[in-house]
Amino acid sequence: MKKLFILNLLPVLMILATPLCVNAGDNLRGDCDNDGLVNINDVTSLISYLLNAQSQVVDGHEWVDLGLPSGTLWATCNVGANSPENYGDYFAWGETEPKDNYDWSTYKWCNGSNTTLTKYCTNSSYGYNGFTDGKTELELEDDAAYVNWSSSWRTPTENQWNEITAYCSEQWFERNGVRGKLITGPNGNTLFLPAAGQYYWSQQSGMGSSGDYWVRDGGGGLFVPYLRLEFFTISFRHSVDWRQIGRSVRPLLSRPVSDVSFNGDVNLDGSINIKDVTALITYLLKQHWSDEFAEHEWVDLGLPSGTLWATCNVGANSPEEYGDYFAWGETMPKFNYTWSPYKWCNGSDTTLTKYCTDSSYGYNGFVDNKTELDPEDDAAYINWGPSWRMPTTEQQRELYENCSSVWTTQNGVNGRLITGPNGNTMFLPAAGYRWYTWLRYEGSEGRYWSRTLYSINTYSGYKLNIDSGYWEYWYGIERDCGLTVRAVRVSQN
Repeated sequence: MKKLFILNLLPVLMILATPLCVNAGDNLRGDCDNDGLVNINDVTSLISYLLNAQSQVVDGHEWVDLGLPSGTLWATCNVGANSPENYGDYFAWGETEPKDNYDWSTYKWCNGSNTTLTKYCTNSSYGYNGFTDGKTELELEDDAAYVNWSSSWRTPTENQWNEITAYCSEQWFERNGVRGKLITGPNGNTLFLPAAGQYYWSQQSGMGSSGDYWVRDGGGGLFVPYLRLEFFTISFRHSVDWRQIGRSVRPLLSRPVSDVSFNGDVNLDGSINIKDVTALITYLLKQHWSDEFAEHEWVDLGLPSGTLWATCNVGANSPEEYGDYFAWGETMPKFNYTWSPYKWCNGSDTTLTKYCTDSSYGYNGFVDNKTELDPEDDAAYINWGPSWRMPTTEQQRELYENCSSVWTTQNGVNGRLITGPNGNTMFLPAAGYRWYTWLRYEGSEGRYWSRTLYSINTYSGYKLNIDSGYWEYWYGIERDCGLTVRAVRVSQN
């Protein structure tokens, strides 16, 4: 596979200062400095934007964009902390100042006991003289993030924590000697949550082995939801507990921070990230060296849809080379193809965090009903560029129904030679597939991913199978397996 390294391009990029205009048919929005031209100045503007966006500051506090569907922006440290690994202050739920003793006798919203609540009470059995107010979500004046930081910040809701657990990966991590969870968002940005423990009465517990973070909703009784991260578990755990206990608060921005005028979504995938820099540089290079910076080769088989197929696999330099192997929805090859390192689950086939149509297999019942890979999870798109996609199962079906196929050997490699209605051919090597750390059926079978989720089992993806006896497209295989990818070309018109 050809690799593009920025350092090797530095002498070349100076030439790219020549103004270029991007036609609408190219599907590129690269005029990042809004001067009506697309040139090297836009690369500079885009990189500057990304560097600033990684460490934005609102009212003196930094935030990070994890690429979440809601667009929620999270603070990089706890209330009371001056760095991500600093524990910060501890608060009882609904209180805005730390203290020495976290007990009912000192709790602000009661008269000394857990049956004398004076605010946020939905059950008269716990209210002072039968008091209830029906309030279940913290008001601004009782929100530790709002009061201690500014009106731009809030304590998260339970749903906002749930979004993190559903869409982000996490691992135990030690930062500057402090243990905690490193959260990685869909866009690759990270957030560190220290295992700050909690306070019962005047005693701290769990420091370095667990961390408890308040939510701002779900109150109204003695128990309030919070998020717990534990050293001995592989994932977040949602819990409820007494609200007078001292816990950490990790704020989020109460309003979106965006620059809608910035035209940096070059590859039109809905976000602005390093992939847009690659797309913009690729575009500029192709304007000057279209022969030297050639597209990957494709063949027109004369299919009814006009679909154009690549002549070799992603990661390969020739038709008979196997290329790279990918889990479904992942864009980089790896050593071990099992559920434990799979990107879109929390360790098993029943904890899916993306592309899930059945709550039985979703993490904490998660469902998003996505049945086709987003561009950022498409191995062809990410490795070859916006002109390429993994095929849909319908495109694999069209290939099967309209082409003839024979098992053959090409340059010493077994595989199937596909012949289209117009007589043009394409060779698919029998590259086998990867499971755990093993390469299986190499030379006797080939399995090729589609970008379509298997309709029968949400933990599987559709694939195209070849071997010496037959080829077929209508079955699925578990998403954690490593299969090859034969890409199709996407029209840029």
